[in-house]
Amino acid sequence: MITILGDNHYAIDLELTKIKGEFAEKYPSFNLQKIYSEQIDIEEIRLIFNNYSIFSEPQLILIYDLDIIPNFEKVINELSKLRDEEKEIVLILKNNKINSKQQKLLEKKSQTKVLKKLSDNEIIRWMKKLSEAYKLSLSDSEIRYIYQKIGNNQLQIATELEKLSLLNQKITKDVIDLLINSNLNNSVFELIDFAFKDKIKAYQVYNNLRLQKIDPEQIIALITWQLHLIAIMKYSKEKSIKNIIEETKLNRFSLEKSLLLSKQITKNNLKTYIYQLKNAEIISKTESFDLDQFLKNFILTIT
Repeated sequence: MITILGDNHYAIDLELTKIKGEFAEKYPSFNLQKIYSEQIDIEEIRLIFNNYSIFSEPQLILIYDLDIIPNFEKVINELSKLRDEEKEIVLILKNNKINSKQQKLLEKKSQTKVLKKLSDNEIIRWMKKLSEAYKLSLSDSEIRYIYQKIGNNQLQIATELEKLSLLNQKITKDVIDLLINSNLNNSVFELIDFAFKDKIKAYQVYNNLRLQKIDPEQIIALITWQLHLIAIMKYSKEKSIKNIIEETKLNRFSLEKSLLLSKQITKNNLKTYIYQLKNAEIISKTESFDLDQFLKNFILTIT
């Protein structure tokens, strides 16, 4: 039995592809089964393992999200007893919510591979290697810029780098902006950033969010979060980025970007903006209030 555990979905999917490929090499004709926690039936799986008919095919059984079942320990113990050279069970736990006791049980009863999300520095190094593999000439600043736009999503990063590799032209920041969509958090950061220096671009970012059917309430929540990050940097002048990361567990790039904006905004304005957002949200829940128009006016007030 094999267990793949962690929150790095990209690496988990690669590992699954590898396992399927290796099984297919041994058994070109095999049956692939996918079972989810709410469908699991130990007796049914036991029957598969005890079927010794000459007509039975090798079986690769993928079981997802076992961490949400109440009788976790019993199920793992029962599954670990099932052994057959032509049958393999693979447990996939992508959300990594199991406790240390459950992880120790998995490590004892199966071949366990833990695949966690890469740190900021690790993902930058990985992006450099992938860029080289795609024969992309990207500078360190361009790689960091792409990471800032996308965030820690290896699958999307890999897809976007492959897309850039298909272009027969020099990759610049303008090309990156044209072809790569920012994730939602980064779009809102860009909205605030442009609001300080280019209102037209700020309105373009806002309108794009609305065209993507992002509700004003959600945009307000995300702007509030970005202002929260700015406040952390504003009121942590005596601390290094490293110390702030250790205390808050927040992303380095998010904090570095927020540090730049914290230098452009006064404490009084920061408090005012947060109050305005909070007040608008409260009023919208009790009165007829146009949040869309409020946000357009709010962009104008940012200085």
